[in-house]
Amino acid sequence: MLGCETVKTRQHTTLHAMVVFAALVVAVDSVDAQTFCRWEDKDGRVTYSDTPPPKAAKLPQEKKLVDNIIEQDKTPFAQKAAAQSNPAMLYASNCGDGCVAGRALLSRRGIPFGERNPESDAKAAASLNDLVDALEVPTMTVGATTLKGFSESAWMTAPDTAVYPRTNGNLTPTVSARGTPPSAGKDNTKK
Repeated sequence: MLGCETVKTRQHTTLHAMVVFAALVVAVDSVDAQTFCRWEDKDGRVTYSDTPPPKAAKLPQEKKLVDNIIEQDKTPFAQKAAAQSNPAMLYASNCGDGCVAGRALLSRRGIPFGERNPESDAKAAASLNDLVDALEVPTMTVGATTLKGFSESAWMTAPDTAVYPRTNGNLTPTVSARGTPPSAGKDNTKK
């Protein structure tokens, strides 16, 4: 239980209140929101406490504090750089073991990839036909490398050549619903 902090002088009330408030925010350890009360006594002293104010308190206010959490992307820089410069795309359908194994390998490696189904998407079929002169799935592209048909050794080597990290730690691959690899096709340079 946190104690109350009382500010002694009126001219420093605001500054001290902000310091106490910041200290309370730092002291909060739980994930749930914490409720604190702020009030002034008859002499104008401001108090912050986790207990309700006395009946004689002026301007009582309830404050809810939540953790100050900044969500961070846990994807390593090397993996982001590889995905930016050598995006991965999987052309697959319900083709059986080859498509399942291809998805699993990319997922195991933590490689962000887009997925397109040439059976249900005419643009994906045209794109695949341009790449390999056939509608053969699974087909994977990593940067400028195109691999037709699943071969575990070839599919492990292509991301290595594209400078993807060999181990993924606890990474979860990102598959785009639109069939565009994350950050592929985005021009983040200022012109």
